[in-house]
Amino acid sequence: MPAKKTCFVIGPMGNGQLERLEWLAKKVVQPNLGDDYLVFTPDVSEIGNIMNHVIRSCDRADLVIA
Repeated sequence: MPAKKTCFVIGPMGNGQLERLEWLAKKVVQPNLGDDYLVFTPDVSEIGNIMNHVIRSCDRADLVIA
């Protein structure tokens, strides 16, 4: 089985927006892309600079939705 492609969904993350971003990724984007894609949003629990994580994720993802 080939590896799944990745889709990075990025948008506003402050003031409760991360929950909305997660909803968008899991309830809207993932169903439309199907099982061929692993859809993810910024992992704010990752240690380090969040902007470095965002830039790295944008660079490495097969698809970016902003």
